[in-house]
Amino acid sequence: MPRPELKPCQFCGAEVEVVKDFEYCFEGYSVWCENCHSSSAIYDDKTDAIEAWNRRTNDIQETNNLRAQQEVHQALAD
Repeated sequence: MPRPELKPCQFCGAEVEVVKDFEYCFEGYSVWCENCHSSSAIYDDKTDAIEAWNRRTNDIQETNNLRAQQEVHQALAD
């Protein structure tokens, strides 16, 4: 099964990469943006890191869309 495609950084739009990561005694994979230095948590598997990153991107976009809709509704109510 092929790995999912990585979505760009949700903060700056730059391309990101999966990197081997270490934290304390834990070794795994995270997604890293070299441009703005944002990163995902560390996962045992590359595919898990990619899927978590892509989910977070969708969550941020959905939140931004909801905020924009709320601003429009508020402006119409004023």
